Amino acid sequence: ARPDRFAAAASLSGALDISRRLREAGSSTSLISKAEYVGIFGPELDAGESDLWELATKLGRSEGAKPKLFLCCGTEDALLPESRAFREHLDRSQLAATYEESPGAHEWGYWGAQIQRVLDWL
Repeated sequence: ARPDRFAAAASLSGALDISRRLREAGSSTSLISKAEYVGIFGPELDAGESDLWELATKLGRSEGAKPKLFLCCGTEDALLPESRAFREHLDRSQLAATYEESPGAHEWGYWGAQIQRVLDWL
C-alpha cells in the first residue's frame, strides 16, 4: 500500500488472495475460522488495503517507485497454487518479482531455510 516507503517485500508461503479467503470465511475450505477473520478484518470482512491483488494492479499502473518483490513457496505446500496465481497476476500487472519454488511444506523447516535466501536477496 505504500511503495513510496518500502523498497522491498517478501512472501514465504503466503496466503496471498485474502479477498477470496474472506469470501470463503466459515466454509469447509477456510484455513482459519470465520471468528479469527472477523478478529483481524472486522465484522464486515473487508480486506481494504490488505488486498494484494488490487494493490498489485494499482501499483502496476502507477508511475511511482515500485518495490522489489520476492515470493517463494514449497512444492508440497497447499498454498502453492495461490502463489503461482499471484505470480501470474504480477506478470499481467507488469510487476517484476523474484519467484522460487523448492521442495517443502507449509512449516518452519521450509521457512527457516528460505529466510536466508530472502536476506541474501535483500
